Amino acid sequence: SQCLAMTWNKGITPLLLAFAAHYRKFPHSRLLLKGADFLYGNMFARAYQKALKQDPANLERARDAIIYNAENLSHEALAMLYRASDAYVSPYLAEAFNLPVLEAVASGLPVIVTDGGPTDDFCRAGFSLKIASEIFHSEKGRYLQPDIASLIAQMAVAVENDALRETAAGSGPQ
Repeated sequence: SQCLAMTWNKGITPLLLAFAAHYRKFPHSRLLLKGADFLYGNMFARAYQKALKQDPANLERARDAIIYNAENLSHEALAMLYRASDAYVSPYLAEAFNLPVLEAVASGLPVIVTDGGPTDDFCRAGFSLKIASEIFHSEKGRYLQPDIASLIAQMAVAVENDALRETAAGSGPQ
């Protein structure tokens, strides 16, 4: 299982598209998305509809493996979520720091993050996988565009590489 906090800049649509493709090869996988509806509204519904237009067959096939939690969780419940996960995925478009990734690392999880952003400052090879990205410009400014094929590949590595999870469990918290 993999978890992700949700706001518009977190790359939810690319994550849904990548997970739908990932699920074809790894049908035991689950994607847990942690929303913050009390702050931002339901970002999941919009991202899901956008992804559904791009890849309806795969997304419908994976739909029951995608779990969305909109509740405001206590620190203890959030820590339990991290402990129950196999990896933390953050295919972000824009971030100032990305504290949830650091929390996941401190919890001993391997992380999958967009290359070229602020997580480069603290994500090391022993416990992190990088998603190839390109810089793009829009009306909102300059952002990273995570490569979906790279994200799919890194999700497969997180599932198949037991050593990565073992290393992350030890070196991440350090």
